[in-house]
Amino acid sequence: MNILIFGMGSLGFRHLQSLKKVYPLENFFYLDKKNSGILIKDFESSGRCSSNFFKDIKGFQFIKELPRVFYDLVIISTTADVRGELLSNISKELDFGNIVIEKPITNTTSDLANFDLFNSDKMFVNHHRRYQDLHRYISDINIEAQKIRYESGNLGILCNFAHHVDFTRMLIGNEPKVTDVHCDFTKVFESKRSGYFEVDGVLSVEFSNGCILELINRKESAIGEDRVVEIYSDFGSYRLNETKGEIVGPDNKKKKVSIYNQSELTSRYFSDIQNGICQLPTLSQCLKDFRLILPIVESSVWRLLKDKELNLENNYGYFS
Repeated sequence: MNILIFGMGSLGFRHLQSLKKVYPLENFFYLDKKNSGILIKDFESSGRCSSNFFKDIKGFQFIKELPRVFYDLVIISTTADVRGELLSNISKELDFGNIVIEKPITNTTSDLANFDLFNSDKMFVNHHRRYQDLHRYISDINIEAQKIRYESGNLGILCNFAHHVDFTRMLIGNEPKVTDVHCDFTKVFESKRSGYFEVDGVLSVEFSNGCILELINRKESAIGEDRVVEIYSDFGSYRLNETKGEIVGPDNKKKKVSIYNQSELTSRYFSDIQNGICQLPTLSQCLKDFRLILPIVESSVWRLLKDKELNLENNYGYFS
């Protein structure tokens, strides 16, 4: 089998670790704008891999350099600014089986238009909560959630809102439609990734079944940097600490579960894709919500920048 990874940064490397551990005899390829010799040296000198980890793994810098073979799995873990354009090029240039794309799907409405240019069948989005015991436990209860409220001093609304929308979908299903999106952003600050930024404030999304998703990111949050979600329903409330892997239900009893890293999950994705039981949402499913939410979030951010007379524009979109 042939496996191709676009973007060999920290996340792309974790995908490779997971796949190489379970499928050591398969053919691996990657494409990254950084020279492969420099990239490998950086990984080895940092101690993240052994001196022979990249042996027999072929690296390229341009899509036209890639071997014209059938790629059983393609992973997109580049920065989010031009993923729509990249997927369009992949669809034209390469022969592939399935694709897993990182979230957010893209970070600009201009690139979002590129997703209309190709067939998104056999493409999945890496919303890993679908494979986390913490979130599957709540999803399997079928609690008919009325409100889902996230709060943290480290929530990363712009980068992560798509994750939380997908978790809401785990609880309410795909039938309810997004009926309202409201942003109350109060502060802009540079994110941990240089050249990108994040916001303090609230993003709320309402669905046609009455469920409301509320995302609150405040640096001064009393919760600190733990990511905590509270779920309210007719059957009582549930509190999940995603950082610590804890669930507290209506009985106030604490349940502890394992949290899986990306380096443990990607090989499971591939195995499930091959067996036709993949739990990840399809790109088509995610686009239905993303096309409605992203333009409102984007316009709210730029309006805040203008009101604050800040100039944080860059050439790569506004969040990583």
